[in-house]
Amino acid sequence: MVMINLFPWREHARAYQSKMTKRMVFIAVLLAFIFLISMHYIIFLLKTDVSMRIAHLQDEMRRFSNVKKTQQESLFSLSPAQIQEVLTESTATQNLFLSLEKAQVNSICFTEMMSANDVISFSGYTRSVTDFIEFLNQFSVAGFSEIKIDRLRQHQKQVFEFRFLATRRSSSRSFVNIKNP
Repeated sequence: MVMINLFPWREHARAYQSKMTKRMVFIAVLLAFIFLISMHYIIFLLKTDVSMRIAHLQDEMRRFSNVKKTQQESLFSLSPAQIQEVLTESTATQNLFLSLEKAQVNSICFTEMMSANDVISFSGYTRSVTDFIEFLNQFSVAGFSEIKIDRLRQHQKQVFEFRFLATRRSSSRSFVNIKNP
């Protein structure tokens, strides 16, 4: 019977297996380290972005509080006649919004209202021309001497864009300048 010594081959196989296991562990540790570093970097970027947003919002809040203080100080420096004028304008503006609310047409969407002298410009969208005319009929008695349609055009399918000018009667003066994005 022939004797074959397999001991050197087994030793070589064990060494190879040990070397491959060490390589796989090293690669796994290296990939985990790279993953941790990349996650740390991403979180750092997100934290920086959030910090910048917070700083921006704090600046806006400071600026708003300064504007608010300035407005309050300017109100305290008004004469009684000027205070009465501000109250009259405020009441007229409230009446304008109440008249807009009373004209119950649901398919009207205002995007902009601007005032210059005694003329208020209204811009927006409506679903139909009929609804727009119905709104104008209800709205015309709300303290305006004249209402003139400046623009009425089809914007999309079943959506019309409009702009009309309403001239205030002299007793219903108010300052309105509102824009809806």
